[in-house]
Amino acid sequence: MDTGAHAPFAKTVEDFLNQARTGDWPAFGGNGALEADAQSFLGQIHEDADPDDLRGVEPADLLALAHEVWSLAKSRKGDSRLVRVRRALGAGGRDLHRDVIEVVGPDTQFLVDSIMSEITAQGSHALALFHPIVKTTAGGKLSVIQVHLEPMSPARARKGSNTACATRSTTSTPPTRIFPP
Repeated sequence: MDTGAHAPFAKTVEDFLNQARTGDWPAFGGNGALEADAQSFLGQIHEDADPDDLRGVEPADLLALAHEVWSLAKSRKGDSRLVRVRRALGAGGRDLHRDVIEVVGPDTQFLVDSIMSEITAQGSHALALFHPIVKTTAGGKLSVIQVHLEPMSPARARKGSNTACATRSTTSTPPTRIFPP
């Protein structure tokens, strides 16, 4: 996983946003428009997208993955932190042969470091990392993290989700746990 400069995944951010506007992605907006926070989120996803980390993942697949984690973010109540481990499915439900850990909640110091340290401690390897930070209507910052991993067994996915919940910062509401089938 490279965190340096890289060639863009989609030709331009505008191409990526246009694909989001014209696709069936209701959480991003509707009727050919994107909500401002969704546009900020998608711009950051595009910026983080490294073709070397996303082999076998097309821009439409990345939009499908982004839509799922954005839908999770929009379902969040109050200052809760939501954690989910699931199989990565691309456009049309295509299996992308990777899993994702998704963490959505208030932006806090060392959150990404804690998650990545735990992934490493569990013997997993991150294929890609996305970490958009979006301003909330209440004036705070929402951290939306999606880490792409090599496929895990269901037991390991449950352990990873439980560990991610245990290492999270304190919030007023316990995280939601959603496990893969």
